[in-house]
Amino acid sequence: MTGIAIPGLGEKLRLLAQLADIGGWKGLTERFNRSEKTMRYWGTGNDARPPNLLPSEHLPMLRKVIADAIRADLASPQIDDLIINPPSELRQVLLGRSGVALMEVIDLLGKPVDAELFADRSSNVGLVRVAQKPVKDVKLRIGLDVPFRLVFSQLQRKTVTIVLQKSPSAWGYVGTGHRDAKGDLHIPGQIGGNLLTMVESAETGIHRFVAIGLPTPPSVNLYRYARDEIALDIAAVSAIANQLRDIGKEKCYVAFCDVLVERAP
Repeated sequence: MTGIAIPGLGEKLRLLAQLADIGGWKGLTERFNRSEKTMRYWGTGNDARPPNLLPSEHLPMLRKVIADAIRADLASPQIDDLIINPPSELRQVLLGRSGVALMEVIDLLGKPVDAELFADRSSNVGLVRVAQKPVKDVKLRIGLDVPFRLVFSQLQRKTVTIVLQKSPSAWGYVGTGHRDAKGDLHIPGQIGGNLLTMVESAETGIHRFVAIGLPTPPSVNLYRYARDEIALDIAAVSAIANQLRDIGKEKCYVAFCDVLVERAP
């Protein structure tokens, strides 16, 4: 049995198992028809066999798995580049792919929602209302550094609601919002009876706010992302996308609106 030396093969297999939408290690083992132990051994090697050595007969499957993971044509030269280049490049591509995958799920399962945007009273920006507007027709607008809150109406009631924000560069977790007596969802929420506001200080452009109603808690602990004010990492984004796919449209709701953040004139 001959082998092909592939830089960081073990890490690349781990990234595919954890970040690609192929069913984890179980999905990989089914595709390669080898056990997880054997595939991990390809990466680690032993005293008699160097690490990161792929049996040559499995190279076509590795190319196929990467092509499926990044949704590329099998003839794409990018696949061979990802095989011979360091694992960090594969990670970046999968990170971007997972961010796109979550947006695709939201577009598939979700719908624009009736939304109101309230700017802080100290600003000159008034109330703007949008009802079921096309995504490309962004009517909700706010300036950089202007505190604001959103209200989503006509939402179904589910056990758990999470609110995400997609900025031009990253996904973020806003929190759970606050449901009032009418069932409207106030974003970002309230503390001590006072409705909270949020501020965008860095990124102009379109920001999408997404309310997701789930029958069970999310499969990833999102609290620390809001607490530490950090963007969602690839593992969290992938977990949310996969959970929504598994639950399906009948058992969850996904509602969103777009807000254009602009620089002050």
